[in-house]
Amino acid sequence: MENVVIPGKGKILPTKSEAIFKNKVEQHLENINQAAEEAIKKELHFTIRFEDLEYRLPDGFTIMQGVSGEFKEGRLCAVMGPSGAGKTTLFNLITGKAKRTGGRVLLNEEEDELSNYNRLVGFVPQEDVMLRSATVTDVLNFSARRRLPSTMKEDEVNHLVAKYIYTLGIGHVADSIIGDERRRGISGGQRKRVNVGLELVSNPSVLFLDEPTTGLDASTALDLCRTLKFLCHTEQLTAAAVIHSPSQSTFEQFDDFCLLGRGGQLIYMGERERCLPYFQLLGFQKPPNQNPADFFLEVSMGRRESKKLVNFHWSGLFGLWKAHEKAKEADPELKEYYLKAMEEAIKKTNQDTLKRQMSTRAKLEEEKRKQQGEGALSNLCKSFGDFSQRFFYVVSVEYYRYWFSPDSGLLPEMYDWVKATSCYFNPSYDHPTREQPNFFYLLYLCFGRAFKQTYGVFDDFMGDLVLPVAVGLLVSASANGLAFVGRIEPEVCEVLSPAQQIGSCTQPVSDGYQAVGNFLLIASGFAGITMGSSTFGAERTIFYRQASTGLPVLPYFFAKVLADLPKAGLAGILTTVLFFVQFFTVGSAGNVFGLLIAIYFCFFAQGYFLSILLPYGAIPLIGVVWTLFWAIAFGGTVTSLSDRDSLDPFLQWLFQMSPFRWGNEAFYINEINFYADYLDVQDRLDFYGYNLDNFTIDIGAIMLIGLFYWGLTILALKMTGRDKMK
Repeated sequence: MENVVIPGKGKILPTKSEAIFKNKVEQHLENINQAAEEAIKKELHFTIRFEDLEYRLPDGFTIMQGVSGEFKEGRLCAVMGPSGAGKTTLFNLITGKAKRTGGRVLLNEEEDELSNYNRLVGFVPQEDVMLRSATVTDVLNFSARRRLPSTMKEDEVNHLVAKYIYTLGIGHVADSIIGDERRRGISGGQRKRVNVGLELVSNPSVLFLDEPTTGLDASTALDLCRTLKFLCHTEQLTAAAVIHSPSQSTFEQFDDFCLLGRGGQLIYMGERERCLPYFQLLGFQKPPNQNPADFFLEVSMGRRESKKLVNFHWSGLFGLWKAHEKAKEADPELKEYYLKAMEEAIKKTNQDTLKRQMSTRAKLEEEKRKQQGEGALSNLCKSFGDFSQRFFYVVSVEYYRYWFSPDSGLLPEMYDWVKATSCYFNPSYDHPTREQPNFFYLLYLCFGRAFKQTYGVFDDFMGDLVLPVAVGLLVSASANGLAFVGRIEPEVCEVLSPAQQIGSCTQPVSDGYQAVGNFLLIASGFAGITMGSSTFGAERTIFYRQASTGLPVLPYFFAKVLADLPKAGLAGILTTVLFFVQFFTVGSAGNVFGLLIAIYFCFFAQGYFLSILLPYGAIPLIGVVWTLFWAIAFGGTVTSLSDRDSLDPFLQWLFQMSPFRWGNEAFYINEINFYADYLDVQDRLDFYGYNLDNFTIDIGAIMLIGLFYWGLTILALKMTGRDKMK
């Protein structure tokens, strides 16, 4: 007897045969479809026509030119071509992720921009970017609730997610985790289906896929493409996919075919079945047993000979396709006219090929003569001129585009972001094509996921606490028997020789609080940075993908840090409790608790900031350097606070921004205050520049520094990886 798990229900249904199981699944799907019929109705359908698309860099280099075609509603189109043909660039120009320099896009025969409907567009990246510690149902539910209209009820969202889980054939792994290198999860083919499902559950009208079959075996790739074709035909979905070397069966699942050549020009665009007759018309013959997709790709690369094209070169295919389109538009019904026009085009292509070969040979000879006639100095001047031109371009044009360009400049984008941020707090904020979930709902969704991510896996959570435990025990061992012994009384010093007076007559006999406090703060700071860096650094690529589909920075950020607060507090408590194993505080134990919790809060925030700007794997090493820099240079130990006023104003400001400057004072005055009633400690306080009444100020300053790094992290999330969030 076979067991079948129904996702989200926790039930195991015994079945006697595959037939019984199939009937149960079909019945379940029928119930889902009936309940969610209105919920999954698409807002709009699109037929996308693009004409003469061009993408030229400011330095004159052309990526794509003269590409025209159509992605039709309810059809699945395959996009193929050799490396450098601009396959992904085509998607970027259509969706508005890249600013085209020529051409136009028509949606349902009206000139418009697909970027105006970005919430109805799904894009499946080549990499399976998703939260690996979550289950299949969790990642799909999160994507659906975040991107579907906020007017949809919870039951409707659940039905929609369940529908696509069964349609994609991943119902039996719905409650399994995605998995990674450390924790086994679903298979690669199943993960690829989940990757597609992340976009499908948003109920898109248009779907672009970047190499969805890469890394899959032939059978799995066939099943995936068959599913995509089914969805296109049943839900009127407009879909296009970049594919490489599909099997013949997989290739036959596509309705239309777009073949691009090197340099970003079009070789063929139309129905897949008509592609082979078109190339046969040009004199190409496919071997009987060869995969059509491989044959078309070889033709596009110039690796196949033609019976009609003399000295065939792949660049001649561009003009032939334009001639084909022109002849077809002139009189689609007159076949004789079309054939005659194509014969003329083939003849012209042969003539152009001969002229190009002669011209190329002449250019090579001319270039050779120039190189022989020009000296080294002339070549050097030419190279310097090219470098100067490129340098001017980078400094001026790229600088302007990065900061001020209305289309992609940082400053206009930041202005729009600040203006739009206020709308996220407004529950009634609407989007032209789909109502946007408000800030608080997104905060709720992100917090639920972040809390489960942080505390849901017990082994990972306990592993995070190893550092604060080690810090507490290590510093505690170095603080055993610590006490303050003041300097020798003046009466005694009077009878000592000058050499004997240098030490204990001017400084305390024993005062290790400053050193132990600094050590405690350095170790805790390093632990805080390391623990905090995983919050954002470990999932930057996941955030970039979600941000590209409309996830705002603010609810994501606050949800993550709110979920981290209990962990930061627990780290401070563990370090304090274990620090007290061999350290006997003569001050307030509560003050030490408060200090270490504030320190972990502050350094968690610094870990957030560093993990956005720097490689995540390097953060532990960078965290050591970062912590030591602030502790040694601006911690008030090497250069005391009493000497700070003689420094440059900027260095004085850095002192104020160092949590060690405030933490060292807080720890020291908490302990030394006990001795102030019967020993003269004022000289020692003056030496460091401390004040016994500053403890509350010190804790407040540390918390404010942490909030300052919160702000820097928000800006870093918004300003870095901008090209990945489009």
